Amino acid sequence: TRFATQPWVATQWLPEVIASRFQHFFGLAGVVWLFCAGLVVIIAVLYLVCRLEADVLAAVMATFVAFLGMSATLTPRPQLVSFILLLIVTSAWLRTARDLRPRWWLIPVSWLWASSHGMWFSGIAVGAAVVVGLILDHRIRGRMILKMLAIPASSLLAATMTPAGPKLLLSPFAAIGTIAGDGTGMAIARCAFISIDLVNGLLVALLGSTPRRPARTLAGLLSSPLQPATGFERAPPTAPPPAPVSRLGLH
Repeated sequence: TRFATQPWVATQWLPEVIASRFQHFFGLAGVVWLFCAGLVVIIAVLYLVCRLEADVLAAVMATFVAFLGMSATLTPRPQLVSFILLLIVTSAWLRTARDLRPRWWLIPVSWLWASSHGMWFSGIAVGAAVVVGLILDHRIRGRMILKMLAIPASSLLAATMTPAGPKLLLSPFAAIGTIAGDGTGMAIARCAFISIDLVNGLLVALLGSTPRRPARTLAGLLSSPLQPATGFERAPPTAPPPAPVSRLGLH
């Protein structure tokens, strides 16, 4: 319309199509059920990726803190897809940091993510951080560096092949807004901010106490960004790293 301040870019067309189909067949109740299913998937994926890194008790505690951190933005919107995929992608890169095996399936995941929500670039940022960390740790050289860099680079290229086209690359910079809501909503947001700030503070302390700066720590810091990534002036974070901070990056 003539009142628009930014050109419209369809950054989340895929979940919108799915939600519209649910609404068509099941009414608004179908959308509610879809949202509830998304919450269940988030908790399940969060626990599973934490469990890959630690024992049951630590995984449960990390899941609780992470879910609290995400609570301010757990609404029936396509950003739920970003939360799920960020957990999966970060966990995959943490495994790559351990076994040095390129996981090429992350490239089509990036296309799926870019078709679902505007935070698609977060997964590419985590991948780039891990590769930089591996290089600084002198764990990869020569052709292996090129292989590892090919994954985030190809993922970026895949994002341009969505129906939105190359202009999708500029959409994250146009997502600027503010958090609005009643007192209860802002209280929830503050709890989310505090929980993730505490986790990030502990991560920074651990990073400063170790002589090395491994790829796992870089990925962990990037997996809980406090930046305008979801369209807010101070965006509620996605999730803490999928590993207890007592283990992240220290071995």
